[in-house]
Amino acid sequence: MRQAMFSGEKINFTQDRAELHIAVRKRSNTPILVNGKDVMPDVNKVLQHMREFTEEVINGKWKGYTGKSITDFVNIGIGGSDLGQLMVTEALQPYQKGPNAHFISNIDGTHLAKTLKNLNPETTLFIIASKVDDFILLESAVGKHFVALSTNSTLVKAFGIDEKNMFEFWDWVGGGFSLWSAIGLSIALFIGMDNFEELLSGGHFMDQHFCTAPLEQNVPVILALLGIWYSNFYKAETQTLLPYDQVRTRLIPCDFMMPVETQNPVQGGLHHQILISNFLAQTEALMRGKSKEEARQELVQAGMSGESLERILPHKVKSLEHILPYKVKSLEHILPHKVKSLEHILPHKVKS
Repeated sequence: MRQAMFSGEKINFTQDRAELHIAVRKRSNTPILVNGKDVMPDVNKVLQHMREFTEEVINGKWKGYTGKSITDFVNIGIGGSDLGQLMVTEALQPYQKGPNAHFISNIDGTHLAKTLKNLNPETTLFIIASKVDDFILLESAVGKHFVALSTNSTLVKAFGIDEKNMFEFWDWVGGGFSLWSAIGLSIALFIGMDNFEELLSGGHFMDQHFCTAPLEQNVPVILALLGIWYSNFYKAETQTLLPYDQVRTRLIPCDFMMPVETQNPVQGGLHHQILISNFLAQTEALMRGKSKEEARQELVQAGMSGESLERILPHKVKSLEHILPYKVKSLEHILPHKVKSLEHILPHKVKS
């Protein structure tokens, strides 16, 4: 598997993709091939683009629409477009050289409202970090306050962002490794490009160790074997990796709570309606699961068939025996009275 990954084989068989995050943190220019093409020239081009941009912002040369320099930036993204960058900027706060960093990852409009409340729009830059093909369109002054981390130049232009303010990344960089690519622009903006390249060097050092060290001295391999040992022989089934959440190995009941009305309406409450829709869809999915037949139909509709479909099918099924037990509580508003009422349900539950 090591050699297959480093040689660019499509080891991510569920998405039919290579896992080549090693390329975006590679510190030499020896070729790495994806579908027969050396990707290193493109990687280096994006890194140079990131350096030019971050230096302009940090040095105060990048101006907002009123001519003021940038003092804050807001990274908007979810999952791999948020978690790694947030973790690194928190860990490397003593190395801050650029604007103050803020991250928005929650579909809940309250997260957005609380973040923007104390920011000056004249001196705030927004980084749209997304692998999807669409995002909400805005108007006026966008070009001076928004940059995009995307592969869709047509959409970026429709959004109002100049293509020169678009930073490219590729589908062969998995979400969990995105921070090493242009998705890590927020890190480079916060700690400076020199420090960001030090970060890349650290990742490359471990790549080289993993690829070349003898198995008995190979730290990732030793840790993997210890994990198998503890799981199989000590029945230590759960391992916590922070700041990321653990893979759930035991059934954990949970409660979902949703206010029908928000205290921070965005777009006349439309944002909260979308959040409620997501809430209802998520709880229904957890309640019903997904049968093999439903999963097969989805894959067929997506254009898959034959051996490829059968290989991915087991990964798409959510059987009833693995359904997460949960309860749903909804309330009209979040008020002091209701908060304390909800809080004391649990102590009374324990004493029942």
